[in-house]
Amino acid sequence: MRKVFFILLSAIPFLATAQVHFVIKGHVSSIKPPAKIYLAYRKNEGSKQGTIDTSIVKDGNFEFSGDVPDTTVANLVVDYAAEGLKTMMMKRGGADSKQIYLVNGTTNIEGNDSLHYAKMIGTKVNEDLYTLNTMLEPAVRKWIAADKAGNTDLYNKAMDQRRELSINFIKQHTDSYVSLAMALPNVMGGERDTSFVPYYNSLSANVRSTKKGVDMRGFIQSLKAIGPGVMAPDFTQPDTSGKAVSLSSFRGKYVLLDFWASWCGPCRAENPNVVKLYNKYKTKNFTILSVSLDRSKDRKEWMNAIHHDHLAWTQVSDLKYWKNGAAELYGIEAIPQNFLIGPDGKIVAVNLFGEDLDKQLAQIFKN
Repeated sequence: MRKVFFILLSAIPFLATAQVHFVIKGHVSSIKPPAKIYLAYRKNEGSKQGTIDTSIVKDGNFEFSGDVPDTTVANLVVDYAAEGLKTMMMKRGGADSKQIYLVNGTTNIEGNDSLHYAKMIGTKVNEDLYTLNTMLEPAVRKWIAADKAGNTDLYNKAMDQRRELSINFIKQHTDSYVSLAMALPNVMGGERDTSFVPYYNSLSANVRSTKKGVDMRGFIQSLKAIGPGVMAPDFTQPDTSGKAVSLSSFRGKYVLLDFWASWCGPCRAENPNVVKLYNKYKTKNFTILSVSLDRSKDRKEWMNAIHHDHLAWTQVSDLKYWKNGAAELYGIEAIPQNFLIGPDGKIVAVNLFGEDLDKQLAQIFKN
């Protein structure tokens, strides 16, 4: 199934010039005592420490207010039986919840049957968020059902539908922060390409100049820096015997630079295909260099996976998990990922799997 980038939400500059004071007032008639509603968020982006506020529901009404350093994404969660957030969240079937932005001003939430489907009005960002989520609901339902059933074909169709709906939202809301922070990641998917860039460029200058917009521009530049047509950054890491191996030592051959790990299920599932293609093309100036994102304490598992999956090509790793030097150099935030590199050291293609990789190699070697 396709990987999806989850981009951290950040600030809106015209809201970031001062402390944000938020007010949330809600009325959902179906929520009755002894129910409680929790507001969960992080005051600082990237912080490990979360904040959880609680509101007692009376006659369907609840209210939150407070201050945060910047516009902040949060989640409202209903605890119908007042069992406690931890106990309630572990229940099968999930919770009645709603995503919301903590922004200057008062956001009103009005609903009847559930918090999840309640309407948000009063602040533009949350009104736009409600509009987007309403548009995406049919695709999300299909996506969740397909994921539970393990139906890859239906899952991918639902993801495609979500992408198209998100594109339509962006086209209709070019001056909305939600287009940048919520809709655009749905367009990006998990591929390291730049097909989403025109939609980013279509956003207003006001949106693109937000901190999130500036961060996104930097992300786009990083994709272009490590993509087809550019020189693959060189690195050196130890192989399974401790010998230092450099990417540049393979110059003159086509090299599939493959990022994986023994603990990565999708990576292990792709390995049989990679083995098949390695055996098919290894006599035609083609090889593979695999970089593992395993940890030092998992060295044995790394070695066992190499043996079990019959990975006969060069394997390297500094065993630093996501802090792997090569992974950081290539901006790896999800695996599996790969880079097909030509004999001249330039990147030919990115993230080719299954039949796509076979077709690319067949075209190169005229097989």
